[in-house]
Amino acid sequence: MLAYIYYIFYKFILITPSKKEMPEHLASTTLSLVLSINILTLVFYFQKKNVYLASVFLKNKQYYILIFIILLIVNYFSFIRGERYLQIKEKYDNERTEIKTLKLIFVLLYLVITIVMLFYFMNYEG
Repeated sequence: MLAYIYYIFYKFILITPSKKEMPEHLASTTLSLVLSINILTLVFYFQKKNVYLASVFLKNKQYYILIFIILLIVNYFSFIRGERYLQIKEKYDNERTEIKTLKLIFVLLYLVITIVMLFYFMNYEG
């Protein structure tokens, strides 16, 4: 499913003015950012549950940067190196429109839930 999320970001970037700015890297960076937000959401949740390591993580911004860099590297090897993004694009470009639409709805739902959960756990008191 991560490959499809990458594909959605890649296709979106191709219709923006940034399409000439290495869209494969922008899609990878965007995916890394979203995954970092998911991790941050978990950290906020664990902090609210009084898990000590979560508090340590939140106090040091270098951990955020480290997680983001690790995800950038993993996504580079997963999608960009060897031009794998072209294989992903070809695979998903050839899917039926109904399947693409359904998957797009799931990706958009995932992105909305990601943002909502981040703000929810940032302000969660329970």
